[in-house]
Amino acid sequence: MDNRKDFYKIAKKYCGNELVHGMPHIERILKNFKKITAKGENQKILKAVELAVIIHDIGRKLKTPEKKHGLVSKEILESEYASILNKIPKDECEWIKYAIDGHTNGMEVGKLKTLENSKNICLALLLALDNMDAIGKIGVHRDFQDLKDEFMKIGDERKDDKKQEYLLDRLLRNYSRIEENVNRLEKIKKMNVQKLLKKYKALKKEQEDYILKLIRKGGKLEIRDIDIKKVLTVKKGTHHF
Repeated sequence: MDNRKDFYKIAKKYCGNELVHGMPHIERILKNFKKITAKGENQKILKAVELAVIIHDIGRKLKTPEKKHGLVSKEILESEYASILNKIPKDECEWIKYAIDGHTNGMEVGKLKTLENSKNICLALLLALDNMDAIGKIGVHRDFQDLKDEFMKIGDERKDDKKQEYLLDRLLRNYSRIEENVNRLEKIKKMNVQKLLKKYKALKKEQEDYILKLIRKGGKLEIRDIDIKKVLTVKKGTHHF
């Protein structure tokens, strides 16, 4: 049974069209997901990963200091959409919920030392795909949009300097994500993840080249709002469901 349309409707309800974490984000991840899947792969795991990708951020707007959005997303699914979850095989359902909750749970992420069981593979792949949207040219534009939102209420005094410091810190953290995800992916034995690893390598180079281009162009990192919207907006006709 194809549950993707059901999950997609739920995601649209909760995520909206915000460029960084809304449906454009989900669409971009799905686009990368399609590129790495291949015939002969473990289809049960891939199905669970795809559903987790679609639904993983539905709790973002409802998170609290006590509950990260991954846990909130899982709780929304369990309390509001049990009838939809019941249509999914029990083992796949558990993998999906584990991945959604785990992608913001540092303790669970820290347990990904070996990747032999299916639920850990699902979480590792969700993390890899989610973080893939935070690197490369798209990742830089996402950081600029986040930076813009973060500094909306800050006064003009030393504002540009603070932006530069904040942005560089974000970019460095994104680089650490690349290494962490590559290390995890290399441990997966059940599936061929070479396409995903190759994509990471290409995005890392793309990000390096793009940042250097920005610096050479104006002496400091800066992108116009119109450029952010252009890069992060998903083109009409490319939506998945």
